[in-house]
Amino acid sequence: MAKAMKIDSQELAEEHCQLEARIRDVASLLSDRYSPVSLLTQRLADLRDEISAHFILEERSGVFGSQSGGAQRPDARVQRLLQQHLQLYTNITSIVDDALMLSGSQIERASLLNRFEDFCEALAQHDSEEHRLLHGC
Repeated sequence: MAKAMKIDSQELAEEHCQLEARIRDVASLLSDRYSPVSLLTQRLADLRDEISAHFILEERSGVFGSQSGGAQRPDARVQRLLQQHLQLYTNITSIVDDALMLSGSQIERASLLNRFEDFCEALAQHDSEEHRLLHGC
């Protein structure tokens, strides 16, 4: 079992800011039809890796465990957030995989941008749910 690390809300806030900056960077690359596919793919892969590390940090930090009242089994909200980590990671990985297959077509890029925007919306909703849980809203 992984050891819980101590993390404070300031560290999580900084992590979220870094992720938001990376997301804006990737969205900008996807929107720019002249951006090189190789650069886009690398930035998407970097984002995926940062998201994975962020989720691991949240899960190992005890942030969710502190919300379950010390119970052995996390409450339904915590379980849902943890399941969303896997879903979000799977979604961004699929986007990275599809970016690797891009031929440069604007239709493909537009489709990938739409999927990325959907991913970003789901991630924002997830972050909002986490915030409400952690702050008792």
